[in-house]
Amino acid sequence: MAFPARVPEPCEPPAELLPALGLTSAVAVLKSRDYLVVADSAEQVRALSPDIGLLAQIEMGIGSAIVTAPGHGNVDYVARFFAPSVGIAEDPATGSIQCSLAPYWAARLGKRQLQASDRLLASRRSIPPPSTSTIKGRGLHWLGPVRASHSIMRER
Repeated sequence: MAFPARVPEPCEPPAELLPALGLTSAVAVLKSRDYLVVADSAEQVRALSPDIGLLAQIEMGIGSAIVTAPGHGNVDYVARFFAPSVGIAEDPATGSIQCSLAPYWAARLGKRQLQASDRLLASRRSIPPPSTSTIKGRGLHWLGPVRASHSIMRER
């Protein structure tokens, strides 16, 4: 799948963002559509226990919060995505955050192909020039096959 690249830029985050995510500090905080919070380690990202109620109160426009860190071994980075202000406490396998993650990690690591891991999905991201990210990998059906959803909608 091809997605637009959204290159995150350094920003001044809302004061409540890091505490709401359960963090006391960050390597960097950037913004594209979403806030991109870079943590020290993959373990720190996996162990996050954000205050979803507090996170939902932070004004983020249409965006949300991504927390990422360098990976280990053949995994270049790990990430988690929180969007409680739009009714999603945590999305364990969202593709749209790769629009920001892939350009960030490609630049930081000097790579054009990346191996990423989030809570349910391990996949490869490649960075074709200059403005897209291609995502390849395996995913899980959460709500069943698309055809079933369409047939239900037609019956109504």
